[in-house]
Amino acid sequence: MSASPLKKTSFGTIRGVLVPNITMMFGVILFLRLGVITASAGIGHMLTAIGLSLLIMTLTSFSIGSLATNMRVGDGGIYFIISRTLGIEIGGALGIAIYFAQLISIALTVSGFSLSFCEFFPRFSLHWVELLTLGSLALLSGFSASWAIQLQSVILILLIASISSIFLGSPSYMTVPANPAPFFPQGSLGFWECFAMFYPALTGIEASMALSGSLRNPGKSLFYGNLYSLCFVATSYALLSLFIYFNVPFDNLLSDPFSLVDFSPLPALVRAGIWGATLSTALGCLLGTPRMLQSMSQDGIISSRLARTHGKQEEPRIALVTTVVIAGVLMLFTTIDQLIPMLTMICLVSYGLLNFVAAFSELMNIPSWRPTFRVPWYLSIGAVGLIVITMFMIAPGWTFITLITLFTLYAVLRACDVKSGFLDLRDSFIFFISRLALYRLEEKETEHGLTWHPQILALIPSPEQGSRLTYLAHSLTRRSGILTFVTVIPEEWGTLERIQSTRALLSRHFEQLNIACLSDVYPCSSVLEGYLQLVKAYGIGHIQPNTISLELQEKLLDEKILELIDTCRLMEKNILFLQDNPSIPESYLRSRIGANRKKIDIWWNPDETRVFDLIWSLVTTLTDGFAFQGARVTVKAWSPQKHAKSSIEKHLNRYVKESRLKADVHVYHNKKELSFAPLSFICLSSLPEEAEDEERRAYLEYLRNTTTEISGRTIGIFVTAYDNVDHRAIYLPHQ
Repeated sequence: MSASPLKKTSFGTIRGVLVPNITMMFGVILFLRLGVITASAGIGHMLTAIGLSLLIMTLTSFSIGSLATNMRVGDGGIYFIISRTLGIEIGGALGIAIYFAQLISIALTVSGFSLSFCEFFPRFSLHWVELLTLGSLALLSGFSASWAIQLQSVILILLIASISSIFLGSPSYMTVPANPAPFFPQGSLGFWECFAMFYPALTGIEASMALSGSLRNPGKSLFYGNLYSLCFVATSYALLSLFIYFNVPFDNLLSDPFSLVDFSPLPALVRAGIWGATLSTALGCLLGTPRMLQSMSQDGIISSRLARTHGKQEEPRIALVTTVVIAGVLMLFTTIDQLIPMLTMICLVSYGLLNFVAAFSELMNIPSWRPTFRVPWYLSIGAVGLIVITMFMIAPGWTFITLITLFTLYAVLRACDVKSGFLDLRDSFIFFISRLALYRLEEKETEHGLTWHPQILALIPSPEQGSRLTYLAHSLTRRSGILTFVTVIPEEWGTLERIQSTRALLSRHFEQLNIACLSDVYPCSSVLEGYLQLVKAYGIGHIQPNTISLELQEKLLDEKILELIDTCRLMEKNILFLQDNPSIPESYLRSRIGANRKKIDIWWNPDETRVFDLIWSLVTTLTDGFAFQGARVTVKAWSPQKHAKSSIEKHLNRYVKESRLKADVHVYHNKKELSFAPLSFICLSSLPEEAEDEERRAYLEYLRNTTTEISGRTIGIFVTAYDNVDHRAIYLPHQ
C-alpha cells in the first residue's frame, strides 16, 4: 500500500478549507441558476431555502468539527469518518455514493462552464468544449495539487470581484425580451423544488474534507473553516437574491439564466466569474474525488490498482483518470437540471449519517470520545430529523431509491466480506443499545408467559461433541430466543492462553456452522461442578438462561444428575435432556429439506401439565423456525385403563382446539402399539423438593427406565419445568 498522498504538502485553514469551500459554493448555481430560481420561486421561498440550507449545513459542520477533533481525519473526508465509525461496509456504501455525487459535481460545473463559453462563442461545439475543459483540468490537478490550490486563491479574488460588479449593475444595460418564456417549463417553483435546486450550492464542504489528510490541523481547520465559509457564502447568496429580485427586470430574471451577465456594467468580468467559479469548483472536485477513490482502494473496497501514486507529490493519477472517464460519460448524457436533484439527495444522506455518528458518539460517552469541540447530542439528532423530513418532502420516490441503493451497496460489500485493517465504533453502538435494553429488562421482576422466550444454556463437552444438541438448541432459539454454549475444561488447563484459544476455537466452530449464539469456556475441577456453578451464576442480573440443556448419557444417570436437577429447581431453570439415537441422521435436526414432512411427538403426562405447556412453547418456536418449519405434530398419551382412553382423547383434542394449535391426537392403551416420531418431547416428572433418600433412588430408577424404554426408537427430549412462568396462560388463558 502506498503512502497517503499529499504528505509533502500541508495546508492551513484559509488555503486548505476556506478557499476550496467558497470557490466550490460559488459555482454554477450562483451565476446560472440563482436568478431563475429566485424569480420562479419568489423571494420568500428563496430566502427560506437559503436559511434551511444554512441551518442543516451549520449543524452538520458542528458535527464534523466534533468528529474531526476526536480523530485524525485522513484522505477521503466523509468516507474516512463514516468508515472509521460505522464500519467498512456502511462507510464503503456511502463512500461510493459520495464519489458518485462528486462525479455529478464535476459534470455539473464543466457543463456550466461550457454552456457559458458556447453562449459567448456559439461557433464552438458544446460537447468538444466539455471534453477539452475536463481534460485540461485533469492535467492540472494531476500535475500538482499545490499549484491547483494556489490557482483557486486567484479564482476566489476573481469571483468576489465579479459578484461585486453585479451590485453595480442597472436595468438600463439590459434588453427586455418581447415574449419571455419561463426557463423552467412548469413556470413557478414550490418551496421544496426551490430548496432541491438551491441546496447543493452550500454543499461545498466536501472539497476540504476530501483533502483533510493534507491539512496541518484537520480538526480545528475543518470546524472553523466550514463554519466561516458557510456563513459567508449563505449571506452572499441572501444579499444577492434580494438585490437581483428587486432590481433586475423580472422577465429577464425568469427567462434568461445569463441575466446577471447583462445586468452588470462589466459583463466580461461576470462572465470571467462564471468561468472561474465553474472551473475552480470542477478543479476542487478533481483534487478531492480521486483521493476518495484512492482511500477506498487502500481499504480494499475496490481494486488496489486505484491506490497507486505517481510523481514527487505522490499523486493518485490512476484514480484521477478513472474519475475523469466516468465524469465525462455522465456529463455527455445528462443535463444540469437532471444532476442537481440527484446531488441534493446524496449530500443529504451523507450529512445525515455524519450527524447520526456525532450524536451517538456523544450519547455513548465512551473513553475514546474526547473531542476538543463538543456538540450536544440533541443538536446532531435534530439535524438528522431535519434532513430526513427534508428528503421526504422533496421527493419520497427519490428518497426511497437513494436509500435502497445504499442498502444494496452495503449488502454487496458485506457479502464480499471486506476485511478492514482498522477498528470502528459499531461494537460501541451495539453495546450502548444493548445496555439500555438490559436495564429496561432488569426492571421487570417476573416473567409472564406472553413474553416468554427460550433462553437456553447448552452445556456441551467440546465443539466436536454434542452436535445433535447444538442443532436442536439452535432450532429452538433461531427466531426468538437467546442461545449460549459453554464448555467446561479441566481446571489445570485454565491458563489465560488456553482459555483464550479454546474460546476462539468455540467461536469459530459456531461461525462455520452459521449458528448465531454466545459461547464461552469455563475452567473447573470437574465437569459436573462446572455445570452446577454455571447454572447458579451464569447471566446478567435478572437476565439469565431460563432453560438448561445437555445430552443425557448413561454415565450421568447417577446421584450427580440428581444434584444438577436440584440446582436447576433451586435456580428456577427448566431442563432439556437430549437422548440421542444414532440411527436417525443428523440432517434431520439441521436440514430444511422436507421440513414440512418431518414429524414431532409430544408425550403427555397427566401429572405434569406445566411441563406439557412448556413443551408446547418450545415446539411452537421449533415449528416456526428453519429445520422444522411446518412439521407435523402429534400429541400422544398412554392410557393404562381402557375406559379412560376416550376421555383423554377428548381432553387433549379440546386443549389443541382451544389453544389454536395444529396437532393430531393419538392415545394408546397397549404399550406394544407405541410408535415414536424421529423427534419426541417427553414430559418428565419432577424430582420432589427435599426428597428423602428413598424417593431420590426411586426417581433415579424412573429416569433409567424411561430412557431405556425409548432408547433406539427416537431422539428423545426429556423436559422438566422449574421456572415460575405460567405457560398455560398462553394456551388456555381463561382457565
